Amino acid sequence: MGTTRASGGIAIIVGGAISVALGVAFAVLPTFSERFLHPIVGVIAVAAVYAMPAVLGMLGRRNRPALVLAAAILSFALVAYALSVIVYVLAVAGACFLVGYARMRQSSRRGRDVVVGLAVVALMAVSVPIFFAGEDPRCWALVRVDGVERVIGIPPSADGSIGIGGGNANTPVGTVEAGCASDVVTTSEGAGVLTILAIALGIGLAATRSRGDDGRSVRAPAPTAPVL
Repeated sequence: MGTTRASGGIAIIVGGAISVALGVAFAVLPTFSERFLHPIVGVIAVAAVYAMPAVLGMLGRRNRPALVLAAAILSFALVAYALSVIVYVLAVAGACFLVGYARMRQSSRRGRDVVVGLAVVALMAVSVPIFFAGEDPRCWALVRVDGVERVIGIPPSADGSIGIGGGNANTPVGTVEAGCASDVVTTSEGAGVLTILAIALGIGLAATRSRGDDGRSVRAPAPTAPVL
């Protein structure tokens, strides 16, 4: 049984590693490819959403199987709502979390785990519409002046397009490269997402307690008086 439980823990770690790697990718790739156009809080919020299965899974390893199940459900939900093909790797993470959950020896409480897991994911799903609360296009231009290059933000053109050869009237003289994002996650939107994720995670922790193999709550032993 110890080997089974250990292999379940390894599966959870593998799933968590995939989730964290995806979160880092969503933080790093747009930041560098679009010249630090996105507000840092918005970048953190997007990364947190894709890394959240890892957070749930790691916390769930501490005898909180409902959170491991929530990690699996959230992974598959993000795959179903994929905005990029690289999100499909979360299907592997979700499968790992399911394997880990199945090996946590909590069969007597699986019905309760399903309810708690679904509730946590449902609360986290409330944050998704915030990403699309409004369109916030941002544009940038790489300008070279006297051999020195710097990136500046510029307003988008009336039709949202941008180009070096006059495609955007706001492109300054000396522009050598430019680009636009049709929408970015603003600081306020990112803060809203992070707040909801934190609340959902807190509720999940409050709804789960460490349990022994018999399914009963594990309590710390009462302190005893020292023997003189």
